[in-house]
Amino acid sequence: IMTVSVNACTGLMSEEKSANIKLYPNPTVNGKTTITGLEVGSKVLVLNLLGQAVLSEVAKDESVELDLTNLPNGNYLVKISDTNNQVKVTKLVN
Repeated sequence: IMTVSVNACTGLMSEEKSANIKLYPNPTVNGKTTITGLEVGSKVLVLNLLGQAVLSEVAKDESVELDLTNLPNGNYLVKISDTNNQVKVTKLVN
């Protein structure tokens, strides 16, 4: 007989909290997109598919506009960390 113990994951945003976060338009329009539903102080990090940080913002409001006009077209990952270090990662097409 084998016993398996499973604990709840930590560090991932609850579905309720992450459902409030919206990223639009996706794909970007003219290299710009907006994230809404953020907590003030949330960190927004845009990563290329090699995992390199290409853009970083801290939310001063409930929304952040990302300007990717200086970045090549392609796929990016947007990592959002709230003030409790809970994380949500979303794919973004530029």
